[in-house]
Order: sequence, then structure tokens, then C-alpha cells
Amino acid sequence: MSHSPSLSNFSQALARDNFRCVVTGAIDYVAYHNNKQLTAEALAQELQVFHTEAVHIFPAFTNKGEDNLKPEYAANEWTIVNHFAGYDISQELDGIQIHCLENILTLAIHVQPFFDRLALWFEEDTQHTYQVCGNPASICSFPPIVTFTTSDPLHLPLPSPYYLGIHAAFCKVANLSGATDCIGNAFEDMEEISTLASDGSSADTLYCALICALLAKSVF
Repeated sequence: MSHSPSLSNFSQALARDNFRCVVTGAIDYVAYHNNKQLTAEALAQELQVFHTEAVHIFPAFTNKGEDNLKPEYAANEWTIVNHFAGYDISQELDGIQIHCLENILTLAIHVQPFFDRLALWFEEDTQHTYQVCGNPASICSFPPIVTFTTSDPLHLPLPSPYYLGIHAAFCKVANLSGATDCIGNAFEDMEEISTLASDGSSADTLYCALICALLAKSVF
């Protein structure tokens, strides 16, 4: 469960993103029903309405302040992240800072799994404008270009281009190495085992677990 400081940030991220999925432009379901202006806009423009989620670029459970993941896995995740970042990025995302707005974006629930499972990422074209990249079968219905905007850059900062760049680099390496092919099978394995085999036969599952843990929701 998220700590209380994150709840405010999640609400702020939704407001910053104009109560919409940053990829599809779909309006958040709750906001649609609670905001008459959004309701009228959605009806007039025939906009889609979906439940949305505040999605971490670097998930909350990679942080030592969260209890979703075993410490030894979290340490390995940050080792991988730091390799791509080129420095100890965990220091700037320590504690509740993991919930900073620079590390959060709003995604519709049918978009979030692609981002989580490394099949969707953003490559910066111009400042805060990104190409939507990923598995062609996964992103074919999404717009090719998105632009992130905010009405208050100081108090409602946009997702960090640097964080998104690290995420993109990791996704591309994972796709090139075929890691995403093992993730689906690993999800089933990780749900069934509680300890790793002493003979090393769980190595693939552990590898995929670390990848999944880095940029997906925890399944442990």
C-alpha cells in the first residue's frame, strides 16, 4: 500500500496531466464523473474514458522505504538502474522522493501493462515531446508522438526526460536480448515458487524477476 505522502503526489500528477492518460488522452473515469467540465468535454469531443493509474517510472518497491520486495532483490534492481544511469540514482529517489512527480506519469489501465512489461517506452524528440516506441503489436493503436504539458512547471513538474531515457534504454536492451520473451513465463514461475533452487535451475526465473521488479509491479 502506498504511504500517505504519495497519495497527494498521485492526485497532483493526475491534475498535472489534465486528468488524462498521457498516451491515449483518455479521461480518467473518476474525474469524468466528478467534474462537469470534463464530462461535457468528453461528450462533446467523443473522448474515451478509462480508469487511470499513477505509474512510477522507477517503481516504488525498488526503494528501501517500501516493503513490497525483499531487500536483496531491491539492491540488485538498483544495481541495474545505476548501471544505466551512470551514477547512484537511488540517492535522489530515496524515501518518499520515489513518489516525486518527476517519477510519475498517468496511464490508462489498458496502457500501463505495456509500460510495466517493457513493451512501451518514450524516446525524446524535442523538449517534453516523445516518440511512443515499443512492440509494434502493443503500440499500434497509440499515437506515434505525445507531448507532456503542465500548467505549473515549478509546482507540478513533468516526468523527468532523464528517467524516461533510462527506462527507454533498459526497455531496448531487454527487447534486444529477448528478455521480454521470458517475462510472461517467469510470472507464472514466480507465483509458484517461494525459494530459489540450490542447483541454480532457478537462475532464469531470478533474472526475469529482477527485470520485472525493475519496471513492473511486484509479483513476490
